Amino acid sequence: MAQHLHHINFLVRDLNKAISAFEQLFLTSPIIEPLPLRQAITARFKVDKTWFVLVSPTEDSGVIADLLERRGEGVFLVSFGAESISRALSEHTYLEVEGTPRSGLSNWLVQDVKASYDFNAIFQFCEEK
Repeated sequence: MAQHLHHINFLVRDLNKAISAFEQLFLTSPIIEPLPLRQAITARFKVDKTWFVLVSPTEDSGVIADLLERRGEGVFLVSFGAESISRALSEHTYLEVEGTPRSGLSNWLVQDVKASYDFNAIFQFCEEK
């Protein structure tokens, strides 16, 4: 089952400006980490148990660049923490599974799912390894 809000991802065009805004908001510095398989760079800030992740494309094309072009800047992904993705999926049989589990940032294993209502955001479960 979803145990908590693990992370929220924001698409941004100007990573440095977005980092500056979040540094002022959260009064802390981010962890910067590339996400080469998605052709992106990320900056993440932890607030209590939740990560706020800024995601910016490093190329003019690719998954993140295409999302940014289609959706514009802002929240695009909400991830729920789970002890086990497979257990979470077995408890939430009404969710449509999209793709297969993949490695995310840090030690995260993520699985995209689709709810019965389109919130114009990607939902996923996240398991920390």
